[in-house]
Parts: sequence; structure tokens; C-alpha cells
Amino acid sequence: MSKPYLDSANLLATVKRNISFPVSQNSFSDEDILSFANQEMFGVQVPTIMEVHEDYFTFSEDVPLKANKSRYDIPYRAIGLKLNDVYIVDSQKNIRDLSLIQNTDRAFFDTISDNTSTPYHYYIEANQICLTPQIGIGVADGTSLRFVYYLRPNNLVLNERAAICQNFTRDVTISNTSMVAGDKITIGATEFVAGTDFAIGATDLATATNINSAINTQGTYFSTITSNIVIIRYDSLDISVTSSNPIAISVENRQGIEFDQVPANITNGSLIDFLKVKGGHRSYKIDQKLGKNVVSQTIIKFAIGDIPEEFEPGDYICSQFECIIPQIPSDLHNILAERTAARILEAIGDTVGLQAANAKIGQLEARQGTLIDSRVDGSPRKVFNRSSLLRYGKGFGYNKTKM
Repeated sequence: MSKPYLDSANLLATVKRNISFPVSQNSFSDEDILSFANQEMFGVQVPTIMEVHEDYFTFSEDVPLKANKSRYDIPYRAIGLKLNDVYIVDSQKNIRDLSLIQNTDRAFFDTISDNTSTPYHYYIEANQICLTPQIGIGVADGTSLRFVYYLRPNNLVLNERAAICQNFTRDVTISNTSMVAGDKITIGATEFVAGTDFAIGATDLATATNINSAINTQGTYFSTITSNIVIIRYDSLDISVTSSNPIAISVENRQGIEFDQVPANITNGSLIDFLKVKGGHRSYKIDQKLGKNVVSQTIIKFAIGDIPEEFEPGDYICSQFECIIPQIPSDLHNILAERTAARILEAIGDTVGLQAANAKIGQLEARQGTLIDSRVDGSPRKVFNRSSLLRYGKGFGYNKTKM
């Protein structure tokens, strides 16, 4: 079935088809073509998309506030090291605005007496935001600084450098020593009871085999066994695996993801990004460091909570900074392919082909604004002036002298 987007393999095929000759005969490898695509995407398409101010690349990151620390680096993966906004988030997830002030005004705002170490403003100095009044020792537990910024899209790489999620797994280790009839393992809403749904065997392996058979016969979930370990597979992170007797039926406290493959570039201790396949192709989570001894041939194990809640089968992980689907709207992928073809035609000196490609690009770009501008047609944007006199001193959880 045709997909509404181009992954790296499809992009390469489209570029080669547009050029209409074997690219390999002109000393361009697939990696070279993807490098051209990345240059076109970052140099032209990303700035063009940002011009419409429709928040395509917006990403949020929470950084815990620390006592006596008032300067925080702007996230290094922000496009142009630019911020969309900055907030304070308390332990109850309440959000409060911070006001941007001029660097030259910082002395005035920093003289406000504040015994609670709560900042109300910030200014930018070099590539840091500086909070004022300055943070003292009284930072409330769980208080964070929320950066909202424009996340730089990842670099396109070959498909084989990605690991695509097939399902989720949980290991259950079986021990006969203390197992009795009535002990049960629960997967989602389905229970498997010892002595009723599966027999307690003469050995750990025999009991694990019986549990494995019961799960596969029931049919809602799938499992396999390795010695006395039952590996349970399911398709949603919402599904839990629990045991009524953790000594006899021990559920591992790590969450596994089974992939189509784990490529050689993803190893124990390496940094990865969690990436979405469907429309938008955004990053769920970035810069996640893998633990020790967590990577096997097709399964990687994560601490509970490290996997984004929205991650689902079909989504994928890549090494940090990499992706296999251009992280721009799907409708612009063909324009990227056309631009990449034009760069190659220019590089090989095919002026006739380049003229034809540029004419096609002009036609496509003339319609690009219609595709990406005004993302909500039926609802007018509400204009909200946070600094108006009518709102001066109202709400926001702070005194009007600190506006």
C-alpha cells in the first residue's frame, strides 16, 4: 500500500527516478544523495516552514531548577538557539509565565526583594537564559524550568540504521519453589491461574512451558520461552503484567521493546531518539541514553517510564540526531526529492536537466504555502495580550509589582 510520506529508501528511489539516469554511474552513493537532501531540507525547507509561524517544530523540555543556580543553557538542539517561550512548572504541574526583559534592565528587576527564590523574569545573555530575581536556596521540590523551542529536525540516514518497533515485551521468570495452586499472572485484563489455566510442572522449565502454552492458546497475547523465562509480547504500553506471587512468578521491572532489528550503530550506552512514523514524523523524546547490558539481537530493555507513552508499534528509534523519514510535513516530501535531484543535476553539470527541475520546483513551491499556512481554518486565533493594562496585576500568581 502506498504511504503518504517518503522514508529514506523511497526518497532515494524518487530522486533517482526524477533524474532519469543511474546515479551510481556518477560516483554518488546513497549516503551522498541523503547528504544533498539534508542540505536542502535545513537550508531551504525548514526556514520556509518556520516563516509561516505555525509551530511545526515546537518541542518542550523541562529542566529542574537548582538552588543557587540562575543561569540555564538554551537547549542545544534548538533551531538557531531560539526559544518560543519559557515557563515555571511546579510539582503539581501548574504552569506560570516568565516575562522576558532586556538585558540592560536586569539591575532594576533583580533589586526586588524576594525571599521565596521564585523568579518572575528572565533575560538572554549569550546562549543562556538568566532568571531574575536570582535563585537562592529555597527552591521548591519538583519545580522545573520549561523550555518551549523549535527542535532541529534530525539528519536523514539509510533505513537500515533504524530499529522499527514490532511490539512490547516483558520477561517473567518462573520458580516452582513457592508456587501453589491459585497463584496467577495477569496480562492486561486477562488472568492465568495456576492449577486452573496452567499446570504446575515438575520443574521450572515445565511450568514455564505450561504458562507459555496457556497464553498462546488463549490468543489475546503471544509469548515464547527461554529456559524458565516466559517472554510476553503485546502491542500497547498501556498493558500491564503483574503477578500475585512475585517469588514464584517474577515480572522483570524493565520494559522491553522488540524491533525488526537492532542495527550495529545502536549499542549499550549509546544515545537514541524516539521517533514517530505517522503524520508530522516528530521526535517523541531525544537524547535517551541506553543502559548497560540492555541490547540484544532484536530487543532493547528500558527503565519503566523511559519510553514515551505515545510510542507504538510501527514507530522507531535511531541514533541521536538521525531519522529515516524527513521531519517536515509529509506533503513537502516530494518537494524535498525534487530539490535533491536539482542539487545533483547542478553537481554533475546537467544544465538542461537543472532548468527543468527548477521549473518544477517553482511550481511546487508556489503551492507550498497553501499546504502549510493557517493550520486551523475554521477557528479564528484568539488574540491575548499578556502585558495589557487590563490584565496588569490580575492572576498569574504573583504581585503586580513584579510584572
